[in-house]
Amino acid sequence: MTSVQNGPVQTTATQGAPGAPTPAQQPPGWMNFVPMLAIFLIFYVLFIRPQGKQMKEQRKMLEELKKGDRVLTEGGFYGTIAGFHGSDVDLKLNDSVKIKITRSSIRRLANPKTELVAPNGTAKKV
Repeated sequence: MTSVQNGPVQTTATQGAPGAPTPAQQPPGWMNFVPMLAIFLIFYVLFIRPQGKQMKEQRKMLEELKKGDRVLTEGGFYGTIAGFHGSDVDLKLNDSVKIKITRSSIRRLANPKTELVAPNGTAKKV
């Protein structure tokens, strides 16, 4: 006949040998998202926020345009605003050339005191 032993059963997985190191505990599951959150925060501060700020300034500049402002277009043309037609702008490039462009294709206001340097090295006021 076999005898049945009553009592606690010891396993090496739950109780190690005396003096042996205990296994390390796993960090909580939400701790795995902390590095991703930190990376997103860095991207937001370095890229997303400055771009949003720049877009806001561009939108404000386009809303404040008025007749007679000297502007630079996305295509590289300098001109003076001659009039507005909804979202379009009449741009006067010189005395005989006037073009119609969209307001959003204006890149920035041109500084009237900007100097252009000719290929021969002489400066010319705009």
